[in-house]
Formats: sequence, structure tokens, C-alpha cells
Amino acid sequence: MKGNDLLASILISITILGCSKNLENPYFDKYVIFDDKGIEQIDLVSTKRLLPELINPFNIAGKEGKYLIVIESSKIPEENRFMHLYDPATLEHISEKGVMGFGPNEIPYVSNIDTGFEENFFWAYSSVDKKISKFSYEDKSPYAVSQYKQPESFFKMIRMLHASDSTYLGRSVDEPNRLVEYHANGERIAGYGNWEPVDSSEPLDNYLFGSLNSGWFIGDESKRYYVFACNHRDRLEIFDYHTKKYVVIDGPDLAIPPYELVGSENNLQLMYDINTNPYRYRDVSITKNYVYALYGGFSEKDYRNTGDLAKTIFVFDFNGKPITILNLDCSLYAISVDETVGKIFGITTDADPNVVEFEIPNLLKK
Repeated sequence: MKGNDLLASILISITILGCSKNLENPYFDKYVIFDDKGIEQIDLVSTKRLLPELINPFNIAGKEGKYLIVIESSKIPEENRFMHLYDPATLEHISEKGVMGFGPNEIPYVSNIDTGFEENFFWAYSSVDKKISKFSYEDKSPYAVSQYKQPESFFKMIRMLHASDSTYLGRSVDEPNRLVEYHANGERIAGYGNWEPVDSSEPLDNYLFGSLNSGWFIGDESKRYYVFACNHRDRLEIFDYHTKKYVVIDGPDLAIPPYELVGSENNLQLMYDINTNPYRYRDVSITKNYVYALYGGFSEKDYRNTGDLAKTIFVFDFNGKPITILNLDCSLYAISVDETVGKIFGITTDADPNVVEFEIPNLLKK
């Protein structure tokens, strides 16, 4: 069966089965259709904490029960630091990290945080200069302890995270696999998951498939589960590094978002109308028990007019089963969930962004 015929068969099956949760899809080990109707919903009320050290926060991460890391955008004065560490139980300020710049042990941007494998250290990846900077939780120095530069062999890998103490896992902009793994010495180890075909007027290459499925890449602290959350379509990909298997969740909206291919034949770009096509997933936090996926549903036009970007969290188990839907009373850029202290932390999208916290509902406590 050809790719487009196969895709049509899958879509027909989805239409016929309607609310069916699990469907056959040869590109994934488990394929789940998420229908948000009938799922228990819980309304959460926030408490905003006006942490005075923060200037323009836009992202947040954490180490369970020990540290909350708030990341500033690059639109801060050069003398300020990119990252602030807090006690998640009290939100007491512990230290600041990340000297802005391109010099030794400086960092020009923080794309994502990686808790890595060493108890007293974490890593910050910058896609600007393709460096991973290692920072100490315990010392007071704002400079990185050491830095690692991406080798030329996997320079096109983006949002990469440790898969082991010597390997990196991430998405490349020009490979046939959804995720690729490289050794720190530059050797390619493996690729995991292939792109499935879509009905398109022109064939999509690896670069365009990556654009269609672009988004956020997050790993858990155990380095077992990694989640890719798509920004422009309703798709979550849960990858189990131990078994090398995928659980893919599509929905509630099953449609491929409308796009245009623009540019020359050898330099095509996939473009969306961000004023009509809403942003979908905005962030993910993975705990020992669940995947918390921050969902948008607002377009760029909505965001500019109202400041609303994402006010919903879909909670799944690692098999793709929906557990609950959390309705938030404020809009967020990003989230970090700490089950030890019983809190969901977020960064607000209002005119004065800062940290908010929500109590984890009893349904999700174990």
C-alpha cells in the first residue's frame, strides 16, 4: 500500500471509530486518539509569587523536591543572569546562573535545561552557539563549570538532551528519524521512529517533516521517558528510551494544520498562518507518574489581543491514557511540576510575568 493510501485508510478508520482510543498505525508502537469529551476536568486556582529577581521570565524547569530553575528571555540587560534557582518548597532564592555572552563559560541563550546524571549539576543548552554548559547547583558562581560544543557530525540536532552520560538524544532538522542519538565523540548511534506520510500536493522531505512536527522536547529525570510536544498540531510523542518504543497521541483536533510551501525548489519552507492556526502544545513536564502537557488553542492574534497563550493542562500516563484535564485561571508560557512539594509551577504571560503556583489535585497524588 502506498503512503498516501495508507494514511487515507488510517483517517477513514478514525472517522468510523469516532471515540475509539487505540488504533493501528504502522509508524508507532501504540497510537492513541485523544478525545477530550468525557474526561474529568478540574479547575485550578493560582497563587502568583512576585519574585523580585526576575525581569522577563519565559521558561521554567526543576529538579524534583530540590530546585526550581526559572529562565529569563534574552531581552534582559546584559549584566543580568539567565537563570535563577529557588527552593521549590518555599521559593527562597538560592543563586543565579548564566553570564550572558560568548566568552569562556558564558552563554548567549538558554534553549532548555537538562538535569543530566550528576546529582549536583545541571546543563543548559544554547541553540545559538550549539553549546551545552554545565552548572553547579551548589556553588555561587554564575559561570558554567564546563562547556561542550556540538560536533559537526550532529550540528543539525536541535533541543538535544542527555540519553546517557556520554550520549545525546534529540531531533535533527534533516534526518529520516523522529529522534536521533549520537555519542559525545560525534558518532551516530541510532535513529528512532520514521516520519509517516501526509497528504500533500508536494512530497515533503525530512526537513519539512521536521517543520510540520516542530515543538518542544523534554526528558524526565530518570532518562527513561522523552516527550516531543508539537506546537502546530495536536500531537504528543512519548518515547521510552529503555524499550525504544513510541506512544503517539493525536487529538482532540486530528487535522493536519493548513500550510504553504514557499521558496525555491531546493529551499522550500513550510509556513503557517499563525493568526488563524492556533498554537497547540506549549510545554511539557514529566514526573515519576504522569505527563503534564500544557496546551494552547490560541492563535498569535489571540495572544496579541488578550495575552492568552495556554490555559489548559492535559495529563496522561506513559501509555497515553488521559487522566484528567486541568483548567487554569491564568495563561502560561511554561510549566514545571514537582510532585514532592505538591505544586505545579508556571510562568505567566501577562504584562508583568512571574511565577505562579497551583496545588496538585488529589486525583494526581500517589
